[in-house]
Amino acid sequence: MSTRDTLLAQIDAYLARTKMSGRAFSLLVGRDHKWLSRLRQGLVTLQSIERAEAVLRGEVTEPLPPKRLPAPPQPSKAA
Repeated sequence: MSTRDTLLAQIDAYLARTKMSGRAFSLLVGRDHKWLSRLRQGLVTLQSIERAEAVLRGEVTEPLPPKRLPAPPQPSKAA
């Protein structure tokens, strides 16, 4: 069994135990509702996998804060 398969099995067991949806888990891990689908495809970062493992261990219970967009440019005041 590959590392990814092992992690997916752990996530599936966690979702069944907590009755959490895959979408909610994905948002908790990485602000991306498709994260779990991307994991199944092998398209996620090591950093996000480590965060998922922290969620499984119970160390992470809050989602990441929203990404901050740059402030819109302020109109210049004409003198």
